[in-house]
Amino acid sequence: MHGNPNARRVPVPLIAKVPDANTQGTSELKYRYRHLGEFGLAINPTGELPSVLITVGIGQDKRTLVTLQHTQSGQPVTYRALDSLTGFDINLSEEEGQAWSEEKKTKLKGGYAGERAAWTEKDLTALLHAARALLDQLRDTATSGFSAVQQIQQELEQEIQTAAEAKNPENCPAILNKTQTLASAMLEAHLISPDGYQPIKADLDKFV
Repeated sequence: MHGNPNARRVPVPLIAKVPDANTQGTSELKYRYRHLGEFGLAINPTGELPSVLITVGIGQDKRTLVTLQHTQSGQPVTYRALDSLTGFDINLSEEEGQAWSEEKKTKLKGGYAGERAAWTEKDLTALLHAARALLDQLRDTATSGFSAVQQIQQELEQEIQTAAEAKNPENCPAILNKTQTLASAMLEAHLISPDGYQPIKADLDKFV
């Protein structure tokens, strides 16, 4: 759960737990924690504290994938091949988390009373431009045999068409999430390198 009911993008830091090579094969196996980055889920603010379901799975070539889904609206985004990202080691201790009390939730919501964030027509125009730019980049790449990429490409093209016709800023989350999903699918399919993926993700992350 995220503490800002006005958030248009819910940030989720992802940490990989990996065996410490210096202790593998010993009776005292230890682990390192690698911060892979912050991965966001775009949503339409509802005034409620956003709740996100996080699902971890295995994609192509046994690469890690993570799906973030807004439980209130069902809006999803999937990040693939996360274990191909370099990241950096951090100090971390594992502790069991505690659920937020209703009192804490009410206090957090009260801090934003009277405010309501929303996506704008300017955001929609910029997102349509960013999504079309990624599609143009993909069209210059041979995608034959990459059915997952082609499927997401078609879905993004449909989202763009719908948004362009409706001119409704509430379509922004669907476009942003689908563009992020396509970019990471291209990474998983080796259609772009990790170094090529990072600036694409960084540009999309600017929409907050």
